[in-house]
Amino acid sequence: MYNFTENNRNQWMNEGDALLNQFDHETAYDGLDAIWSTYAINKANVAETLAKHPNWDPETLCVRLTEEYGTSVNRSAIDEFVRFLERRLAQWCREHEAIIAGMTFNEMRSARRRLYQALNALDNIAYRPVIMGGMTEDELRREYYRIDKIDDQFYNTYTMYDARMNVENYNKANALRTVINALSNFTDNTLNEEMADVFNNYAPIFFPVDEEGKKINKARFSKGQKTSKAVSKFFSLMDDYFVKYKDIQDEVWFDQSGNVHTRQKDKGWNYHFSAYADGINPIKVKRYTFISVNPLDYLTMSFGNGWSSCHTIDHNNNRSNNGGHTYQGCYQSGTLSYMLDGSSIVMYTTKDDIDVTRPWEADKINRCMFHLGEEKFVQGRTYPDGRDNKNDEEAVTIASSFRNIFQRVISECWDVSNLWIIKRNNNDYTMSYGTHYRDYLCYSDTCTSLLKGSTNAAAVRIGHNPICPVCGEEHSNEESLHCGDDHMCLRDENHVECARCGALININEAIRDEDTGNYYCDCECAENNNVYFCYNVEEWHSDDVYYDDQVCEFFYDPDNEHIEVNGCCFQNEENANEYGYFQDEDGNWTRE
Repeated sequence: MYNFTENNRNQWMNEGDALLNQFDHETAYDGLDAIWSTYAINKANVAETLAKHPNWDPETLCVRLTEEYGTSVNRSAIDEFVRFLERRLAQWCREHEAIIAGMTFNEMRSARRRLYQALNALDNIAYRPVIMGGMTEDELRREYYRIDKIDDQFYNTYTMYDARMNVENYNKANALRTVINALSNFTDNTLNEEMADVFNNYAPIFFPVDEEGKKINKARFSKGQKTSKAVSKFFSLMDDYFVKYKDIQDEVWFDQSGNVHTRQKDKGWNYHFSAYADGINPIKVKRYTFISVNPLDYLTMSFGNGWSSCHTIDHNNNRSNNGGHTYQGCYQSGTLSYMLDGSSIVMYTTKDDIDVTRPWEADKINRCMFHLGEEKFVQGRTYPDGRDNKNDEEAVTIASSFRNIFQRVISECWDVSNLWIIKRNNNDYTMSYGTHYRDYLCYSDTCTSLLKGSTNAAAVRIGHNPICPVCGEEHSNEESLHCGDDHMCLRDENHVECARCGALININEAIRDEDTGNYYCDCECAENNNVYFCYNVEEWHSDDVYYDDQVCEFFYDPDNEHIEVNGCCFQNEENANEYGYFQDEDGNWTRE
């Protein structure tokens, strides 16, 4: 059993208190102490396991590593780019379709078919001087022979691709189709000899000619050239039909207050090509990596670098300028649920310029929960955008990178061979408790790693009822760290209820209506109940309150000494004069 130190406890009591208060959560000594006591008992086994690793830091309660992460080729980005090219090619073919006598090939065939059917229908009519489709039999036959000659012209003059077109356009379309098909199966970020030959063989079809009719070489492709550069060069030969194509679309988005906005976004060539270029150019970066049981890391588990999740304790969105989101922490007590169980461990990455003595303060680039026990561990979803290709065991993703590192670390801690069996159905290996969101049961990038050779069939127990940081009692409220929506444990002489929304608030921070004695949590609630701050007395009042049109503020006037004239109101004569009203000799107010 791991023995947490007094420094570990003091860090929680001081830093945990400050962190919770920073994000508008009430705390009390008894509540924080109860959380620590349960945590220290339940997390002792997993802390003891991690403490066996040579990179364990007993002060921050985590294993700190510097790891290299890479992304694999994004097959879906390649496929989407190919589909975009195919759509543009199909449109180009339609625009270059041959027309004879005002008809395309398909229109001609449709007309020929209708005439043929009409003539066949006439064979079943004994008395022929009838009208079919507005024409007599002779007119029908003449029109049919005319269309039949046009049919011959199409077959004898134009060649077929997606539509009838002349030989030059057919060759262009065929070249584009061949290159697109080759790209659909090519995933390297540099050209090999075979792919370079594909470009070189078909690019000259698009080269312009000089005055003597000779092709002007506009591009040459070679082995080792960047694939994305070659693709851009080749399709730019097509008279900018591809590379300058724009597709402006209206896009709906929501701001941090939930308001709906629309904006225009170009989803043409630049949109698809940039995704393709990224997809075939895997990157490798080095990141600080933390495998932690520090209580503060559970509270900040959703403080991402530009992302957040439903477990955030920032329910008022105070971090909007540092990773904006619209989550309101609907599972915020899940942070305590994970913190207090006997299996959950936080793994996350940060940039390499952080203060490693206070890693919980750093924005998390990626984060994943692991749940360790019974000679196995369960992997949760990798945030913010974890994906794992379960059909390709060689695919390198953030989720699989996290899993491989965690397997290696646990193998070193348990002093066993790093051999694991992956199982995709976490339902068979978990028992869930508490108020956390069960992402390990909902996403494809989650799985269970079984130690090879183990016969332990027991499930990993995940989660624990949260403990209120004020009263120290367990509860089952998902949406709050406290023991209930009404915060019953906070009902003492220092807390009052907002007269409008019912929220429990510190009496020293509340707005008090001097006329009724009611309290409000903020200006909005007060003014919605017709309680206003009066500038002349610097108090909040609901009775005898008037609005001064000169200073544009409310004032308190229990003695009814204010001035009202022509629908305007003023606290005193001076303000009325400044607004342009003066009394004449008869005492009447007039405006100059």
